[in-house]
Amino acid sequence: MNSYTEHHIRNFAHKYQKMVFDQDDVCLFIMLTRDYSQPNSIFRELGDFIAHPDEKNRGILINSFQPAANYFDDNSIEFFKIDSILDSPINPPKGFGSLELIYKSLRSIFSLVNITICDYDRNDNRFREFIFCLIFLLGNFKIKINNKLYSMNITYGHHLSLTISYQSKCYDNHYLEFNILFLGNVWIQAPMYFKKKLENHIAKRFSNGILGAIPYSLDNEVFSTDINNFKSGTVWPLFKK
Repeated sequence: MNSYTEHHIRNFAHKYQKMVFDQDDVCLFIMLTRDYSQPNSIFRELGDFIAHPDEKNRGILINSFQPAANYFDDNSIEFFKIDSILDSPINPPKGFGSLELIYKSLRSIFSLVNITICDYDRNDNRFREFIFCLIFLLGNFKIKINNKLYSMNITYGHHLSLTISYQSKCYDNHYLEFNILFLGNVWIQAPMYFKKKLENHIAKRFSNGILGAIPYSLDNEVFSTDINNFKSGTVWPLFKK
């Protein structure tokens, strides 16, 4: 392994354990470890997204969505007559799979430099912060399904979700929503009806330890780590469980 990559894995592992990392750290970590990830693994897929941010046209995610997209194209009207995709003859798309699979992939990367982290716990704040960063990182990328590019959509509220809205090739304004990643209990006090679409946001670490998403325009040379310097409605935080 390249000595710089090994150094950075160890450096990120330390930040991960101390919960002092942000989206930029996650991006560099995934980018540097891409070539050391197993083929067809989640981390190789994530690295491929960073390598092809404007058009990802193959891989785990697209393979997961393709059968449902094809069925929807061929049966758009009939599809809306059923109660759920579970009632269709296709298997529901899994996106990246469970969060536990992502965690196992993260553990495998750390193990390359003989670093061991604890067993999977969906309530582990360190891993929840990693997924928070990952969602905002992926939210800037596009995937291509059936010759059409789709942007990823981030929705913030009681939970944080990353989705795409796939449009039927036969009927305008007919969409099927694919779930890519989901993080629950992000803002526990939020009304269940509250949903905020966030575009061009980045997850940053503040001096009080909070990880929050801010617009790209505020992530500049005068960025302040004091969350109190930001107006209400400009920082969308991940509240710890």
